[in-house]
Amino acid sequence: MFAKLSTFFFAKPQILGPFNHARWNNVSKNFRAHPKRCVTTEGKIVANIKGVHTYTLRKTINASLNNTYHVISEVSKYKEFLPYCTESWVSKRDPSNEDKPMQGGLRVGYKQYDENFDCLIQCLKSSDNSLERIVIAESLPDQLFDKLHTKWIIVENDQKKCEVELRLDFKFKSRFYNSISSLFAKTLTDVVMKAFTRQIAHVQKEYYLKQKTTA
Repeated sequence: MFAKLSTFFFAKPQILGPFNHARWNNVSKNFRAHPKRCVTTEGKIVANIKGVHTYTLRKTINASLNNTYHVISEVSKYKEFLPYCTESWVSKRDPSNEDKPMQGGLRVGYKQYDENFDCLIQCLKSSDNSLERIVIAESLPDQLFDKLHTKWIIVENDQKKCEVELRLDFKFKSRFYNSISSLFAKTLTDVVMKAFTRQIAHVQKEYYLKQKTTA
């Protein structure tokens, strides 16, 4: 069961409000004060009256908007860097949207657990902000969860770094799992975010090296 928690980032979308740029003021100030620090982190988990747990994790990543967006949206590559992900695929793409994924899935394995996970994917560009990208995934009905959804928001700041927010909303069918889920959600979501951060850094480094060789 715990291995499947690693799939929190694939989930049913929820309509969220516009990205609040003001809340990133402190993060941006911190980055300017510590320019050698490529990542800052903020996260919390809460449960509402319906028992739906919400976990929000924010980071500022020293990478371009395009590279960050590509790593997060390209589901077929997840198997190359995401813990417990043994397979990943894209079964449908949108030719009108830079060939971004529209449908895909994962296979997650850990010890005796082996789960396939299919989803619908939305890769969006903000209509009023050319420096904002959004990635949402919607899962198929699941026996483990009553509710499971995610939303990535990626915004390029004035220093050409990316401010990334990952929001997870979930509710287990089991009362027992709901009672202990907050103990594991933060740890597993941190693991997922760290894996993405490392992969984004790798892609960014390759991009710089390619730029130097073609200059």
